[in-house]
Amino acid sequence: MVSSHTQDGLKPLEEALTGRISIFAGQSGVGKSSLLNALLGLQKEILTNDVSDNSGLGQHTTTAARLYHFPHGGDVIDSPGVREFGLWHLEPEQITQGFVEFHDYLG
Repeated sequence: MVSSHTQDGLKPLEEALTGRISIFAGQSGVGKSSLLNALLGLQKEILTNDVSDNSGLGQHTTTAARLYHFPHGGDVIDSPGVREFGLWHLEPEQITQGFVEFHDYLG
């Protein structure tokens, strides 16, 4: 478990990210930018926002991906949150074209 509020797990996460290029991706409002603020020692330099009281969802505070550099090596990309992801507009055959490594298993 990692928490920007309690600082729990930040050191192991920082060690895992050091020397690598990583991306923080996930739902809106889960704390991606808050973790980066804590990891980089920033005082809320990366904008964050509360979860909406009305919808219970994140408010898309991060609107574009941005690359941050760790002082001891490594980079992390803070990405905008995702509310939903769907492929319902695609036919199954179109989806399989995007995953050629699975063709042998699809029959």
